[in-house]
Amino acid sequence: DHLYRDGNSPLRYKINRLGGRSKQEKWILQAELFNEIHRWALLDWKAIKKRISWQRAAEQYYEVVRDFLRASEKAWGDAWGHAGYMVTRPVTIKAMLRVCADLAAADPAPDDRVKRWARRLAPWTELAKAFRVEGFYERFPAKGQVERVARIHRELARAANIQRRGKAADDDE
Repeated sequence: DHLYRDGNSPLRYKINRLGGRSKQEKWILQAELFNEIHRWALLDWKAIKKRISWQRAAEQYYEVVRDFLRASEKAWGDAWGHAGYMVTRPVTIKAMLRVCADLAAADPAPDDRVKRWARRLAPWTELAKAFRVEGFYERFPAKGQVERVARIHRELARAANIQRRGKAADDDE
């Protein structure tokens, strides 16, 4: 809900929510976004269940995702939100959220997080050409979206020198 409603969220009004009738362009389905964040929560479940306030934990995860998406927006430059690029399409957003989980584990400090992470994600600026709509599926061949998301996740993490974690890191090798 925060990612959809909050004025400082890069996904504000860009999430296709169930029953929504907005005429604005949508980037990702609510269910797809939920699945990626749920995947992340499962990786961190031992730490999450020890917390006293689930609401505060949810707020902290929102802040991490929000800051990561802000840093991503800076890193992608003009490709962010541009119809000629696949940067803000579901397949790439899902891969970026996996990178977000990896980066949050490696660099969790909240101070100046957007600036630090924007520097860390800066190599994505050079990758933008590979994310043009024309030829995207040939540059990232896969048997389906699940495989393509994993492939893009690997490429984005490699470019930013971010260690992947969890089951996906083991399965993709």
